[in-house]
Amino acid sequence: MSIKLPGGVHTREPAVDHRLKRILQVCSDTVGKPLSQCRVLDLACLEGHYALEFAARGSEVVGIEGRAASVAKCNFARDALGFDRAAFHQDDVRNLSVEKYGVFDIVICSGLLYHLPAPDAWALIRAMHDLCTGLVVVDTFIALSDRVRVELDGTAYYGHVYGEHGTDESAEGKKFTSAFGNESRYPESRSSPKSAAEHYQNIVEHKKLLRAWKESSARAVFHRDDRRQTPLP
Repeated sequence: MSIKLPGGVHTREPAVDHRLKRILQVCSDTVGKPLSQCRVLDLACLEGHYALEFAARGSEVVGIEGRAASVAKCNFARDALGFDRAAFHQDDVRNLSVEKYGVFDIVICSGLLYHLPAPDAWALIRAMHDLCTGLVVVDTFIALSDRVRVELDGTAYYGHVYGEHGTDESAEGKKFTSAFGNESRYPESRSSPKSAAEHYQNIVEHKKLLRAWKESSARAVFHRDDRRQTPLP
């Protein structure tokens, strides 16, 4: 997740980020207007990787991140790049609401849902619905077994719980793991992401959502939109 700053400086060792490319392409293909006319929300944005890439394409972006040190890095990169339409907030994503942050054309929820307890994850999906007028992009791990059962809105969902880090892990190592505790919760493949999309669709009714998914290495990845016209650089 390296960000290129002026003068050829990178925040981390440069590497190709295929997931970022997919997110940009899906949004460009699907949102229905130029990215420069979009307001974009990046949830649990860490060091601003996705948000700043959208800002580079002219979007107004808002990043929400729980760690003060990460928000400081977001602001440093934003200022170095001169993106005056990017704002970063230290906040718990579970505080998300229209009243607090307004509405968005695009919401990016990448690497987040599985960190949250199931009721909080479902509440976040509802909150994303309330403030998104266009497209929600979700990237999340899934489980290949059904060891744990939870019930949400009268429907049973299955998955398993995964321990993220030990008590002796360094602060640097924990930076890229959960800020919500030592457990990740992976919905089983029959429960997510398809069922999450169906649950979201029940809330959304006629609003847009990416509903085609492909499974690879126990990770839900983005679908390829056959309507794609112009590849992004």
